[in-house]
Amino acid sequence: MSADFLILEVYRNVVGLPKRDLAIFEVDDSGSAAAPLTNVPEERRIWRHIHHAHGPNLQSTRGLEVLTKVFTREFLEVVNRQPLDEWTTTPIYRFFRNEMSTASGIALIGRGPFIHNPRLMEDFWEFFAGFMSLFLGLPRFMAPKIFDARTRMVDACVSTLKSIEGRYESIQAKNLDWDEDLGSRVNQDREKAMIDCGLSIEGRGAMMAGFLIGVNGNAIPIASWILLEAIQDAKLLMALREEIMTAVMQNKESPEDIHLDIPKLLSLPLLSSVYTETLRLRISTTATRKLRNDLEVDGYILKAGNMVMVPSWLAHTDDEWSTPSHPATSFWARRFLEGDGTVTSGKPISATHPGKYFPFGGGSSMCPGRFFAKQEVLAAVALMIAKFEMEFVGYVTHEGKKSERGPRPDLKNAGSGALVPDGDLMRPELDEHEPSSPQPQAIIFRYCPLRLLPLNLILLSNQLPTTNATCSTLEQTGDALDTLSSYGTTYRQTLDFISCPLTSNNSTCQLALKTYVITIPTSINVSSHQTPTEADWPTLQSEEANSNVFNTTSDPDDSASIFTLVASKWAALGLNKSTTDRWVVPSPQTVTVSTLNITTSNSWVLNGSLTVAAGYNMTLYYNPFMTFMWGRVTGCDNESLNAWPVEATMPYYFVANDSSTVLAGIFVAEATWLNETVAAAAAKKSVGAGLKWNDNWMIALIALGVLSFFKL
Repeated sequence: MSADFLILEVYRNVVGLPKRDLAIFEVDDSGSAAAPLTNVPEERRIWRHIHHAHGPNLQSTRGLEVLTKVFTREFLEVVNRQPLDEWTTTPIYRFFRNEMSTASGIALIGRGPFIHNPRLMEDFWEFFAGFMSLFLGLPRFMAPKIFDARTRMVDACVSTLKSIEGRYESIQAKNLDWDEDLGSRVNQDREKAMIDCGLSIEGRGAMMAGFLIGVNGNAIPIASWILLEAIQDAKLLMALREEIMTAVMQNKESPEDIHLDIPKLLSLPLLSSVYTETLRLRISTTATRKLRNDLEVDGYILKAGNMVMVPSWLAHTDDEWSTPSHPATSFWARRFLEGDGTVTSGKPISATHPGKYFPFGGGSSMCPGRFFAKQEVLAAVALMIAKFEMEFVGYVTHEGKKSERGPRPDLKNAGSGALVPDGDLMRPELDEHEPSSPQPQAIIFRYCPLRLLPLNLILLSNQLPTTNATCSTLEQTGDALDTLSSYGTTYRQTLDFISCPLTSNNSTCQLALKTYVITIPTSINVSSHQTPTEADWPTLQSEEANSNVFNTTSDPDDSASIFTLVASKWAALGLNKSTTDRWVVPSPQTVTVSTLNITTSNSWVLNGSLTVAAGYNMTLYYNPFMTFMWGRVTGCDNESLNAWPVEATMPYYFVANDSSTVLAGIFVAEATWLNETVAAAAAKKSVGAGLKWNDNWMIALIALGVLSFFKL
């Protein structure tokens, strides 16, 4: 069986390949496999040469690594241009369609076509919307806009090829993984194969434009569907964010500069399940083959020359996929997870459900770009979820009109690949009371105020429900904690520092990783307070084995210590500490931070305060129920602070003199500099990067986490 005839129709009607070039494909009946089916000379085997260009470049580790790296770089540039300090109204599918497709296109075919046609992606989506109409042979006079869009795309690609005609051999000689004009290695090798087989420059331009169909036409809708589903389900969005952040690497000096650990990202169970489920429900292909020979199937004779068509929709919605609570026709994010949250099987889904799962087709004509498509989809989704807080506001049509229902698959192109959503979701408008741009003296986020819990309950904080809450219902969440412990009285307040929009006191708060930056407008003072009593200490001491939290004291035998950092945990963290130490500072301390230096003093824990001068930025990293502590025990280089995770923490809270300026709660701090510059710190060995106890570096600040102050 062969699918070449079907691809030929795509080249003829959809791509618009000139007749002269189309004939080169038509006369090659040798197939795409290494062993030819006929006696076509090797140099004329256009199907084989293009197929061979795809394989090593779209399926090898090196080829995928380069493609994904370029795509991620381009898409991250787009993401970083978005306003991070205000709510922005953005239709999700339109955002992906415009921005993700550009990043993907540049990774695949280079910048050249985008330089010659800055509206290339707008033309692509105009053209792609008429895919089935073109495939069925619709004439130009019935769809002039579709044909005109295709012409502009092809012209941009032809102009790119003409611009490098004198340099093409040198580009090939460099053997680059990615070239500014031609893009990926696979596009370069396709170009060489077509030149060697005699295609005209117009034909090669049409093939380059058509190359975008396979990747953009499928990856962008799938990425959009994943985010559409997640935004409508706050718990799913939160779970995905928590999982995705384990694959995010952040630049300590520039928090907005993040990188993805792609192998780690591909291994995330929930994200993989969501991706697989989205392919199952949102891709509609028809595996079509022409029989080369007679074939008997279940007693029926299928004659050579006839076509066999297998629609994926029937297989993908078969009752075999159903569960009592989740029918096969519904989206269920965890359908491909085991009960323990791991991936269902180490085997491909097509192996565990033979004949019931083939979103990318099958056989030798299976989509060669499926691996890159997966990596760019997951990378795009991960970057969006890691960089933005998103809230569901309402449904709209593609024209921007309000809709009463959510997006459904648009069936116009059913049978040809990914189904685009027929509607969209909107993110919220900026509230009229919120500043439209960052102001030096403004706090650029809103939050539910910090609440304080007794120390003994903090130890149970990892049992808090990871769910949405509202500012008005946080009190109820605190009350519910009584069921976790017999300690104390009813807790009307909770321990979480949560971001809330300005629109209402009832606005949704999400317990998820966040990053905030505050510019300190005037000198502020923050203070810590601790409220355990002697009656609490026996209970607290019994929790020592399960905690990394510790206090600071100059006397290791000080009985006021509450937690112990055991030596084994030092070793596990790579710290050269061979004994168990306990530190407690019994009196409040004050540290003044100016624009020039940090005046060091004794570290404090029980009670203390910190004064920060105007002009410094405070970076807050929030992660529920997991905090970091800062510390240097020996060998501090005066330039940086290390951070390490802890399992629980002390019930400190910070309150500024002006409570509308700063409140603090649970935070995560990464290693950073507290001095104005690294060079300045290196030059001033007496200038501390944190608080100091004699020659040892202690914890800088603990407030159910850490506040980081540094001068920009």
